Amino acid sequence: MAFSTAEEKRNQEILDAAKKAAEELEKAKKADEQLAASEPTESIRYPEDFHADTSGIEYVQFNFWKYKEGKGQLGQTGSIGDSNYYTDESIYEPAGGLPGLIVVNMPQDINTQFGAQWGGKQFGFLSKQITKAGGNLAQGDVGGTFDALGKLVKSVINNENSEGKKAAASAAIVAGLNKIPGVGGNLTMNDLVQGSASKILNPNVELMYEGPTLRTLSMNMKLFARTTTEADKIKNIGRAFRKAAVPSSKNSRFIRVPPLVQVRFMKGSEDNPNLPKYRRFAITAVQVNFTPDGQYTPYYDGKLPAIDIALELQETKIIFAEDVDKGF
Repeated sequence: MAFSTAEEKRNQEILDAAKKAAEELEKAKKADEQLAASEPTESIRYPEDFHADTSGIEYVQFNFWKYKEGKGQLGQTGSIGDSNYYTDESIYEPAGGLPGLIVVNMPQDINTQFGAQWGGKQFGFLSKQITKAGGNLAQGDVGGTFDALGKLVKSVINNENSEGKKAAASAAIVAGLNKIPGVGGNLTMNDLVQGSASKILNPNVELMYEGPTLRTLSMNMKLFARTTTEADKIKNIGRAFRKAAVPSSKNSRFIRVPPLVQVRFMKGSEDNPNLPKYRRFAITAVQVNFTPDGQYTPYYDGKLPAIDIALELQETKIIFAEDVDKGF
């Protein structure tokens, strides 16, 4: 079958596009492999004459980590309560392309926040029975839980004068009214009672604990450069945090999640006992102010004399009361 000149041209364009796409995919794959295999860059100390190993000197240090190839975040570090839940290093390795260590004198602003989720729950007139069933469940007594729920249902069905039976009947009436065209379809039991008796059901609202939130840490570091060498250092520190906050492998079908950062407040060669210890953080926000003094006044070679770095971090593991007792 012979093709026309136009068809041949179109077929060739398709083949060229497929070949170009394959080449770009291979190029992206190689770039991703190089990034995964890259090593951490040299450490940065600020100020340049800062000796962190001097006894009594207080400072903060940062290390960057990534998940090992083929390892995920879940199910790799044991279960909550296991001794290796926080300490297992089998899924982490130093992040390539970032400084192996950043050492900076103490930031001007350090804030940490613990949080909890609480919510109001309406138990109504059945709060006592529901609480009993929940108590059995908490003790692992599944049979007792079903028994308590069964008694609750029986009391509603068999007792003609029970509040439960009245409530069930009222709910049925409200549901029926909402089926009638023109009524509105959104009536509630409280609407019905309030309209006739100026009352509503007692909701018996209780504030219930729903769970913890992950701890956060925010800090602000204003870095001044006394020399052009220090100007390079503060520039590279800002660049490292900006790079660590974003994903990589933009030319691939998948993107690599950003690395984690480990923050340690130090006193000499030990953890600072006056500040909490932290586990690995995700960087949720980085703000770099290149004109912290309100004006752009670079050195003669164009390097900046100061920058201000604000970090917002969120811990990747839940903190328990036992951890706080251990200094976290």
